[in-house]
Amino acid sequence: MFQFSIAVVGHPLIAAPVSGEAVYQKRCAVCHDSNNARVPPRDVLKKLSAARIVRTLDFGLMMNVASVMTRDEREAVAAFLGIPGGAAAPRLKAIVPIPM
Repeated sequence: MFQFSIAVVGHPLIAAPVSGEAVYQKRCAVCHDSNNARVPPRDVLKKLSAARIVRTLDFGLMMNVASVMTRDEREAVAAFLGIPGGAAAPRLKAIVPIPM
């Protein structure tokens, strides 16, 4: 007769909250705290809405950098940097037919 046992490795069912500041230091600070004229500094980012920062991480110029970040990390760093509010969905331009 065979006996099987299952070992459960300590994976928490609920993950600890992600620190936006820690994500910023790990993934963002090297460029945004560098005084590079081509990179917006942290002070400029702090004037943007958190929703706009998430959109930029998901669909904008920072998409390649953010591709290694989890959804929780993106939202945490956006909340750390940005101001609350802003539209969560990207703004769509209206298509207006041109009369011929």
